[in-house]
Amino acid sequence: MTAAQRREVGAVQSPTSTVRDTWTDEQYRTRLLVVLLTATLFSVMNSSMVNVALPTLMRDFGVGLTSSVWLYTGYTLPYAVAMPLTGVLGERLGPKTVFLLGVGGFLLASLLCSVAWSFPSLLAFRILQALGAAAVIPNAMVLITHAFPPSKRGQALGIWSAASGVGAGIGPALGGFLTQYASWHAIFWVNVPFLLLVIFVGRRVIRPIGERSSNRGFDVAGAVLLSAGLTAFMLGLTEGQTNGWATPPTIGFFIVAVAALVLFLWWENRTDVRILPVQLFQRRPYALATTTIFIQAMVMFAVLLLLPIYLQDARGHTPIEAGVMVLPLSLMLIITGPLGGRISDVLGPRIPSVAGMALITVSMVGFSHLTLHSSYLEMAIYLLLIGVGIGLSISPLTSTAMNAAQPSERSAASSFFNTLRFIGAVVGSTLLSVILTNRTQAALPSLHSPVLAQIEGFHDVYLVGAVLALVATLVALALHHGRAGAAPA
Repeated sequence: MTAAQRREVGAVQSPTSTVRDTWTDEQYRTRLLVVLLTATLFSVMNSSMVNVALPTLMRDFGVGLTSSVWLYTGYTLPYAVAMPLTGVLGERLGPKTVFLLGVGGFLLASLLCSVAWSFPSLLAFRILQALGAAAVIPNAMVLITHAFPPSKRGQALGIWSAASGVGAGIGPALGGFLTQYASWHAIFWVNVPFLLLVIFVGRRVIRPIGERSSNRGFDVAGAVLLSAGLTAFMLGLTEGQTNGWATPPTIGFFIVAVAALVLFLWWENRTDVRILPVQLFQRRPYALATTTIFIQAMVMFAVLLLLPIYLQDARGHTPIEAGVMVLPLSLMLIITGPLGGRISDVLGPRIPSVAGMALITVSMVGFSHLTLHSSYLEMAIYLLLIGVGIGLSISPLTSTAMNAAQPSERSAASSFFNTLRFIGAVVGSTLLSVILTNRTQAALPSLHSPVLAQIEGFHDVYLVGAVLALVATLVALALHHGRAGAAPA
């Protein structure tokens, strides 16, 4: 193996001999993937468990719905703002170091959340959790990209990506079970032993990769502008949903967001030390992959959050029942995530990405026809379809974005890819929630039934989701066609 190949697979040898140095590449990759999968699974799963426990938390702390929303915002806002910065830290300190620091931060914050004595203390500890989680996912992607050669990278990213879907899928059911039969404290305790194991094993398993660039300057102005823009944007979305879209605070937040982000792009084109390698978005594969994943994240929200609301509010199921009923999606992600990556490795990203987004489009159309009396079998078929669609498309899109980046750009490429994916979910949540509310209110006078009016609102939401998925399908058609690693830069 040449020196270049060793750098590609992350096989940088340490000065002293360790057990990991005696492993074959396949043994190392398997162990690495297990560590990264575990950390990703629990960081994603915990967020969805907290959402299910919100009614219980509201009662225990004596707060209303408006205040409880800040438990969601207090996590999503710092998560979105911090993720691009963790990419820079990964370049300076090494992705292994930042990944393990993120896991440690998430672990410590979980312990603090479990003993929170008031609503403000729980909110503060959730912010710490978000900062830890923001360092986990982008640096895990970089570690996988370095460890696996292009011919196997898609399959590895598919297996890893499935962990996110599984965490989001089983989180509501597990969170409902723990909250109902133990306490809300248990949804934080469950993280502790597994994350301790990740830190203990990860320190010994994960090989350091690349060279740290600690002497490289830090783009302070870019960090401030990006943080201000993303913060104002997220606060604008929260304010708009809570108090209306035409209020002065909402409009003010969006003006600040646009101004800060425009200044950020202007600055990044002029500084030598950048948070965002602007050239990434000038490369067709990266631009297409990030656009497609942004739209896919918007559509996924319609299933992962709004479908449980349909099951509970319209159909009368308990939170545990609703969580279990959505499990077919997660099961298909486990199966088809690696398959989508393998197909991408062999045939290129276009075929699995287009096929996956087309299946998501079909499933959205199917969801738009659900009624109050639709059978669970019908619903399960649509869940299976969307699970296959996400599984087939997510790893080809991820590997396309990472393959478009040079080794020195991978931390930034991963961070912004995941940031845009996350922002897509937030934008989707806002857009589709507003459509659901407005269409439900519009249908109520003629239907004279809140439940039937809500069903009508869900029809429109999923039709919008179908249109968005179709747009993403058309974007994916422009992806490179051919074996992995051959995409033009």
